[in-house]
Amino acid sequence: MGAGVTLLLLGSIAVPWLAASLGGAHPATAAPVRSAPGDGAGSGSGGSGFGGGSAVQLQPAVVAPAATVALSVDGTSPSAVSLAWSSSGAVATNYFTVYVSTAGPTGPWQSVGVINSASATAFATDGLAPNTTYWWQVALTDLFGTSYSNVVNATQPTLAYLNYTLVTPTNAVFNWTNNASYGGLLQFASYVLYEAVGTAPASAVATITTVGTRSTSVAGLSAGASYSFYLNTSECFGGCGTGSPSLAVTESNAVTLGTPLPLVASVSANRPSVDVGQLDYFTCTPSGGTAPFTFAWDLGNGSFVPGDGGISGSFGSVGPVTVTCRVTDGIASQSTAATTVTVNADPNVTVSTNRSTADVGQSVGLTCDVTLGVTPYSITWTFGDTVSAVGGVATHVYGAPGAYAATCSATDATGTSAVALLSVDVSPVLLVSAAASATAAAPGTTLSFTGLAHNGSGAYSAYGWIFGDGSTSASMNATHAFGADGNYSCQFHVTDSNGATVASSTDVRVAAISVALGTVASATGTGDTVHFAVTVAGGAGGPYNVSWSFGDNGTAYGASVNHTFASAGTYRPVVTVTDRLGASSVATFSTITVTAPPPPEPWFSAGVVLGLGLLLGVIGAAIALLWQRRTGERGYPSHAGRVPATDPAKTVKGMKVCRVCGTANLSIRETCEACGAALPRSWLR
Repeated sequence: MGAGVTLLLLGSIAVPWLAASLGGAHPATAAPVRSAPGDGAGSGSGGSGFGGGSAVQLQPAVVAPAATVALSVDGTSPSAVSLAWSSSGAVATNYFTVYVSTAGPTGPWQSVGVINSASATAFATDGLAPNTTYWWQVALTDLFGTSYSNVVNATQPTLAYLNYTLVTPTNAVFNWTNNASYGGLLQFASYVLYEAVGTAPASAVATITTVGTRSTSVAGLSAGASYSFYLNTSECFGGCGTGSPSLAVTESNAVTLGTPLPLVASVSANRPSVDVGQLDYFTCTPSGGTAPFTFAWDLGNGSFVPGDGGISGSFGSVGPVTVTCRVTDGIASQSTAATTVTVNADPNVTVSTNRSTADVGQSVGLTCDVTLGVTPYSITWTFGDTVSAVGGVATHVYGAPGAYAATCSATDATGTSAVALLSVDVSPVLLVSAAASATAAAPGTTLSFTGLAHNGSGAYSAYGWIFGDGSTSASMNATHAFGADGNYSCQFHVTDSNGATVASSTDVRVAAISVALGTVASATGTGDTVHFAVTVAGGAGGPYNVSWSFGDNGTAYGASVNHTFASAGTYRPVVTVTDRLGASSVATFSTITVTAPPPPEPWFSAGVVLGLGLLLGVIGAAIALLWQRRTGERGYPSHAGRVPATDPAKTVKGMKVCRVCGTANLSIRETCEACGAALPRSWLR
């Protein structure tokens, strides 16, 4: 067969086979033998949906040596690829078939395109999956059969990643990535930024045709609105530069943003008023704006220093201070706010007392005065004895002696405290006692009064006696005589240097000595015994000393006595009563008439009488002389002025009773033991 017939035959065979290949069927007579995927020609924009041809078994032709094909990848984008090859040794090339595998370099394979051009050296397609690895191979079919290229692989780049920065509440800057490698048939076309407000459909807000420009600004955003943005990247992989290019378009991630409300700062102080040196706490609160926020503070000195949203500060001088907070948000918006703090001087406490010394039980007044600081004040007293009180003015009574520190603590409205203290010296309770030398006396009797004081302050500023009859004494020890009967409360009072006054009393009963005379007959005879008695009361009380004077030079002692008048006459006996303190009272009986018995009838003559008288006179003179001699020899004084040792009322019959002084004597005595008079037996009673 001639060459022209052969070419015609080959042409008549190739054209129907190419048509069948483009239609998705793979010829059964291709060479060499190979496992290949279906031969659908896949191109498009999305996925990996290549043709659905089934794998076929290619039978080699027994012809001359096959041509060679060298395959390479010269461009990739997230969804497209550009392949390039070179071939040699081909004879009457009919077409090129492009195969792809996602499993590995040994297939299975799938046909994605047939190029019916002997001069073809490149192929581009889209619909690939981003970030996925593909293996590629090209088959050259010529007059003598099919030759396969080397296997190449390429990993598709990831989709563009969109990000943004909110510069101002109404202005955002968007930037993105593009990891494509452009070359061969794959070329960059454009970036298109789409914007959707709320739930409204998206619309393009920016188109960039320069591949290296990967950011753009969007201004005029509405504060407080919600937005969604995404980016479409378009690459041309066929017909580029013509009016109908083939574009592979991929969509980036979507970003949503809410435009913030305008940044507004507000600042507050924990205390609107503080004292010098006292810490205050300030809080700066931003609203609106975009996080994160940074803060700077000016604590009244004119310069800002970085800080947190809360800061502590104190001030060294009195007066108003303006504290300013400056907030900067994440998009560099700034807002400032200020507050004014009044700085006061620290509170000052002064304390005083009405006494720094006191006795136990004596009231102590304390005053705590607070100045400066910030009103109102909280004032507390502690008295040093576990007792406390609230308020600036306090009174306190200490229950035990000792030295105490009374402390006043004042806290002003800012919480600043000041303390002051004073000392109080507490002495034991002042004790006073009073005593009189007698609790009963007659008017005019001088009594001794003794006052004693101890404890208290130990120093006494005043003391004295009030006797109850209008008389006083400014001495601790005094004497006083009451002029009238009565019951008197005699008070001794002492005031110590702490002003404590204590009194003690002793009672004195004053009554005149009263003498009640017993009944005595107004007439008696010589030699008759008369009984005298008195009842005594008052004065200082018994024992009383009772002495009698009967008017006939006779005396006696005792409350009850007997007396015999030796001579006739009229007598007024007197009794003197003396109490134990020496006060006396005298009482006089009524007149007693004493008569002598009538003389006996004379039984002798006048001469006899005269003789007897002379005799009696001689005898009397002798007796007197003898008496005088005897008393002088024996040392007996006269009875005048002597106090009888025995009350005549106590005599017993059978005893000798001296008729001179009335003293009873033992019967064996011959002379009176009181006055020395002779005691003849005839004097017996």
